[in-house]
Amino acid sequence: MTIMTKMMTEKNENKIAIALIETSEYDIDVNELTELAKTAGLEVSMIYTQKRSSPDNSTYFGSGKVAEIKESLNANNIKTIIFNDELSSIQHANLTDELDAEVMDRTNLILQIFSLHAKTAEGKIQVELARLKYLLPRLRMTPGELSRQGAGVLARGPGETKLEMNKRYIKERIHKLKEDLAEIEKQRGITRENREKSRLPLIALVGYTNAGKSTLFNKLTESNVLVENKLFATLDTTVRRTELAPNLFALFSDTVGFIKNLPHHLVESFKSTLEEITYADIILNVCDASDPQVDEHIKVTRAQLDSLKITAKIFDIYNKCDLLSDGNTIPKSATSIGISALTGFGMDALKKTLINEIQSKYTYVKLFLPYSKMKELADLQAISYDTMLEYVENGLDISGYFLTAYYGKFGKLIKND
Repeated sequence: MTIMTKMMTEKNENKIAIALIETSEYDIDVNELTELAKTAGLEVSMIYTQKRSSPDNSTYFGSGKVAEIKESLNANNIKTIIFNDELSSIQHANLTDELDAEVMDRTNLILQIFSLHAKTAEGKIQVELARLKYLLPRLRMTPGELSRQGAGVLARGPGETKLEMNKRYIKERIHKLKEDLAEIEKQRGITRENREKSRLPLIALVGYTNAGKSTLFNKLTESNVLVENKLFATLDTTVRRTELAPNLFALFSDTVGFIKNLPHHLVESFKSTLEEITYADIILNVCDASDPQVDEHIKVTRAQLDSLKITAKIFDIYNKCDLLSDGNTIPKSATSIGISALTGFGMDALKKTLINEIQSKYTYVKLFLPYSKMKELADLQAISYDTMLEYVENGLDISGYFLTAYYGKFGKLIKND
């Protein structure tokens, strides 16, 4: 049974301590790490901090502070401590030995949360892959194994053999997971090709975790995607087709949220999922307008989008405006929209903005399609909306809105009258 499972099943085991370097963002870091622990079913009962310019390379904190923490953990019967940064293998090993407690870091905590929330086969593969990549450099012999090894530098004792076997197993498992993920990516590619054939615009919802993306997604698409007041409640990408206006359809996509310092193992493993965002025509960067760190959250998401080389138009959606205190406002700009997905405030304005943005990519024209070219009708309908068909002598009169980008497909059919 893993330590995380024990914590969640044994009532007296869910109290933990957290440790942080004091910085100018101390309050933010404490709140976020506490929320992450809460999402994992843990309760923060002690907080240890130290002022220093950077973590100690060997034990994160100084030796005196580590000794103080050990005494405090024992006195308060706390068995687990979580550090706010990703610990190196040396830091993790030394702290485990010094503190005589279960030592975790922020990265491991987030990986545990992802493990709890992954539902689809792809999500589970991505999370396991990230966890194994994180674990591999941190494998070590358990106490006593070294003493059981044979004499001499080149001796190969049972402890060394077991460690090497574990490493080999993990490497083989990583290879297998990558192969499985590649197969799923191929299937996603086929699904994407079929979706692109429909020519429906894709609107992707992105943003900081727990900003209300799933609530907004449900509101826009009349769906029932899981909504919880927890970090990373949604991991698996969901796509829904919805009618924004009469005969004007769009695809909405909801996926995993972002967070500051998202573990690189996760970003790498979820790369194929995140790259789905690059195919979006419009991106809604959903943020919590009531959060004091809303500007920082927007920057974090924008940085992730920049790393994906996003070219689509981005709208900053300030959600939860119903929770704003008196006098607080959101930035006024053509790409900033205030809403409350929960109460419905601002939803009409958001939909109108999306409709206008989509319609701007279409041109109203009248076409004449000869009967000899009727096989092109399906392709024309795929790049148009709100069309009217009238059978006339020698062919078909078509009027409606057509995607301007496909002028080469319909331009030759435009009627001159």
